[in-house]
Amino acid sequence: MSGNFAETIIDGPGWRWGYGIFTIVVPVLITPVIAILAIVQRRARRAGALQGVVAPWKVSRPSVVARDLFWSIDVIGLALLTAGFTLLLVPITIYVEVDDGWRSGRIIAPFVLGAVVLVGFFVYEAMFAPHPLMPLYLFRTRSVICAFALAILMPTGDGVAGSYLYSWYLVAHNESVLSATRLQNLSSFVEVLTVAVTGLLIAKLRRNKPFMVAGAVIQVLAYGLMTRFRGPTNSIAELAWMQILRGMGYGMVIWPAQSALQSMLRHEHVALVTAAYLCVYYIGIAVGSAVGGCVGQLCRAR
Repeated sequence: MSGNFAETIIDGPGWRWGYGIFTIVVPVLITPVIAILAIVQRRARRAGALQGVVAPWKVSRPSVVARDLFWSIDVIGLALLTAGFTLLLVPITIYVEVDDGWRSGRIIAPFVLGAVVLVGFFVYEAMFAPHPLMPLYLFRTRSVICAFALAILMPTGDGVAGSYLYSWYLVAHNESVLSATRLQNLSSFVEVLTVAVTGLLIAKLRRNKPFMVAGAVIQVLAYGLMTRFRGPTNSIAELAWMQILRGMGYGMVIWPAQSALQSMLRHEHVALVTAAYLCVYYIGIAVGSAVGGCVGQLCRAR
């Protein structure tokens, strides 16, 4: 459906509405969720389940609430993490446009500063943060380390492989907006279906590892076959199968890894580690997009 919407918007009101439409769609979709939460809260209050629960701003000064919120969401850690990766990733994307490339001071300086900021982030999280964004004390088991390694490596590979895929379909294969959008989103569509089926099988069989190993094999196979079946002379069917294999492998690894990680944690650590896992996951997406952008610009420059 996304391809149909994209083509209709471009041929109709124009590409600007492709962005502007979210100002309508997001509030409409969020409203039912907010309404359900409000109804459930009202029922809980009537049933007496919220007796003794008082909003913090009703018992403390606004300045105290703001201070507690500042430390509880680890604003300093978030700022250091964001600044560090921004300084590292932006030069990767823009170095082609800078004179002297990697030897330019405008590229080297952000790299060095970004590395220093990230070191400061880990030091702050380990020694000074009252509520760490990254619970480093949990990184003492191989299962946690492996899960977080998957959370950054797989999105990185996926970002490198898919960053310029849409424009490549348009230019190298002369595909329409409808066809290019469908091919671009095919891997995500297959990923969602694979996650649903894999989740049901894991719940039934109580085994996680075989599915993750099979997914890893499929993912490696997909990347290997791309060297042969993702080129300007390949057919649409071959391009589609590459996307299908990518989606299958991705769906059988990355999200079962998250569920396996959650199952081995104590209850009080689940929310914190899940947030950290997703944070690392989106960092992986950013790294992959930056590297893909670098490769894309380098190819255009040549």
